[in-house]
Amino acid sequence: MVDRTWWVWQNQKPLDRAFMLHGTRTFFNDPPSPNATIEDDLAMWWVAPKSPPSSILKHHVSVAGGPYCYTYA
Repeated sequence: MVDRTWWVWQNQKPLDRAFMLHGTRTFFNDPPSPNATIEDDLAMWWVAPKSPPSSILKHHVSVAGGPYCYTYA
């Protein structure tokens, strides 16, 4: 349900919210680090290869396309 809520929020202003990020690259900014961007790699450790948020957030812009292929009813 969190993913659907995020999707609804993004679709209220899709051009502004589709790729919004807030915060720094480290948890609670410890150690201090620059603000995160959609092009910074996400460390997935053993779960998946590193990839930037831009590649993951795209499924919210085009939910029926891309690697996830699902819709909300």
